[in-house]
Amino acid sequence: MASIKRTGITDKGKDLIAREVAGATDLTFTKISASNNKLADAVNLETLINLDGIKQTVSVSKIEKLGASQVKVTATFNNSGLMNGYSMESLGIYARDTAGTEILFAITVADKADFMPATNGINLSTVTVEFLFNISNTENVSLSVNTEALATAEMLNLLKNEIDKGYVKYKDTAEENKAGIITLSSIKNMINIHAPKPDLSPYMRWDKGYRNGNNSDWIVRASASEVWTPSVLHMYDISGIFTGTFHTNGGRAYYKVPNRAGGDWCEIMDNHDMAARDVRMNNMDADRNKVRNLAQDARNVAGEAWDKANDAQMNRILTMRLAGYYQGSPGSLEARERQGYVVTGLIGNAPTGHLGQIHTVQMRALQFQLGNGTWLNTPHA
Repeated sequence: MASIKRTGITDKGKDLIAREVAGATDLTFTKISASNNKLADAVNLETLINLDGIKQTVSVSKIEKLGASQVKVTATFNNSGLMNGYSMESLGIYARDTAGTEILFAITVADKADFMPATNGINLSTVTVEFLFNISNTENVSLSVNTEALATAEMLNLLKNEIDKGYVKYKDTAEENKAGIITLSSIKNMINIHAPKPDLSPYMRWDKGYRNGNNSDWIVRASASEVWTPSVLHMYDISGIFTGTFHTNGGRAYYKVPNRAGGDWCEIMDNHDMAARDVRMNNMDADRNKVRNLAQDARNVAGEAWDKANDAQMNRILTMRLAGYYQGSPGSLEARERQGYVVTGLIGNAPTGHLGQIHTVQMRALQFQLGNGTWLNTPHA
């Protein structure tokens, strides 16, 4: 708690009191400022018109008129939003006249100052200050009202006393005809007693779902672990935008979403579909291998046929000819049988049409050409 070293009313404050006593003006206390400037003893408080080093300013929160000549002015400081702490070395009290001119009315200098800490966001620190002034005529003293001014501890106690007279205390439980606190358990109890219990008998189960009594519409039903719905589910996000539809037909499942397949239905494949697909793929692989083997066999047969055809083509007789020329006399070595030669003429000395003696045998080589272009003499059998 602070202790006061000295207090003084300024010359302008004294002038305002004199005018107030003379009835020339009203005196209104407006605000109090706190400064970390510790005024030296040599400073004349009466001549000051401003207070330097001001850290905080608050409105007057309470004014009391004590008899005909005394006034008590109260204000409360707190550290809400205060970034840096400071010592409250000097306090300046401000007042204004009827014309609205505000002046530094009085100053108090601390001997042992209160310290206002910086805010920690959790605990609120407060300092309440009170000033008592002797004024001849308190009828002309008024309070500058500010709804944001903080209540003092005394004011809070007065409020508490008023509340205790007729308001509900936090520990009083509400009853049927008595105001009080409503607990969660009492709310649950009220729901169990008074909440409506609709008759669901008009609704009956229909094919793992619910339909109304005349089968004209579907109704969703759910248990703790299962849900029964119609076969088509439309889904939306929390903003109401359509996200997709799910549908079953007793044998297959389908879905559609806005940005796939043009928003049309897509079929869902499951493990059974995957297994069937794998079987088909394996069968297709086997069929491909079988076709590949058959094709290879056909290729081999075709190759053999081609080889045979080629051999036949190469070894077949394309054409025949009589080539060369040879002659000899009968009985001579030249006229004897020659391999590959055939007799093409006989020359004798008898007249035409008569059989005479043959003196020359004419022969030529009988040749054939194979498919590869080779010419061969006709061999002996």
